[in-house]
Amino acid sequence: AGVRGGNPVHAGGAPQKMSPLQTMANDPVYSRWNLGEGFTVPFLARGAGTRTLLDNVPMSDDDTPGRTLIVDGCSGSSYMMAMSGQLLAAHGVQLHAVGEGGSHKADLLKNMASYLSDAEKSHIESLDMAKSLEVSLAAVVRNNESLLFKTNSELHRWDPSFEVMASFFNSSGIKGTLVFRRNTLDWNVCRVRDCFDAGARGYPVNENGDKDDRCFARRQDPSKPTWAKLNAEAIVNKMERDVITREETLKQLRSYGLVTEEIYSEDLLSFERKAVGYSLSIREWSRLLTAWGVKPNKWIIHKFLASQPLAGKLPEPGPHSEVIWNIDEVAENLRNNGFGAYLRA
Repeated sequence: AGVRGGNPVHAGGAPQKMSPLQTMANDPVYSRWNLGEGFTVPFLARGAGTRTLLDNVPMSDDDTPGRTLIVDGCSGSSYMMAMSGQLLAAHGVQLHAVGEGGSHKADLLKNMASYLSDAEKSHIESLDMAKSLEVSLAAVVRNNESLLFKTNSELHRWDPSFEVMASFFNSSGIKGTLVFRRNTLDWNVCRVRDCFDAGARGYPVNENGDKDDRCFARRQDPSKPTWAKLNAEAIVNKMERDVITREETLKQLRSYGLVTEEIYSEDLLSFERKAVGYSLSIREWSRLLTAWGVKPNKWIIHKFLASQPLAGKLPEPGPHSEVIWNIDEVAENLRNNGFGAYLRA
């Protein structure tokens, strides 16, 4: 089945019942839902819609208006979003490339200019980003395309409107995939070094042990290393809470029908490791695409992964002494509290 001009039809031309989102595509008023905050909206890798991987890939009969990667920062989310968009395009899904970074509202208006009427552009200016997503989805549906965006994986914990948002996702046919970083020590170290969660659990320092204020900008200059100086007691408490939080997140998202299981970023990106090969990544990307309603083609996935510049070139992750300034006291506390398995010597 497809959607043409907002009017769904079967391949044979028979009429099809319109979904709530498809109905909304023809409605000039977009004020149904308060979706709350916590989105990176919209976000798709540059050029993802061009299908440069395989020029002869036919467009699929895709009726999914939107797909969301449910993930937190420091899990490789930006890289995985870029890869997701390109893999969807290589499987024939017609995506709307909306840009990345910067002012999301400005990106939205700039990149969707050809989709929106003047009235809709004016309407978006008056909305928060969450409601702007609703307008974006409706406009994308009108053009028979699909939108890819990120959702914060802990949104359900701090946004009281999440239940309404989940209902909107379900009724609109939006499909979700939940991705975690398996090693929560790596995740916490990254967040401290980027200043996402500095404070009680620790703070970033330079090679002299002095506080490093570059935060996220450190990624632009890897020649100047940044360590995480951790509060050895606080990091144990945080990792204990991480285990509980992830279980609660999966349970909650399952209850809303948004996801069925979690996927780990280390597995999706394992193709970059010299000693691992492609099999694990192919399997996990296949699971991710399946959750998004796409039948995975393992040959296409393999060809795509092999084309990545770091494919098979990275060594295994180094010891935590390379990124944790006070590794001895942190390692002792982790081992004494049952988290020694997360350490790399």
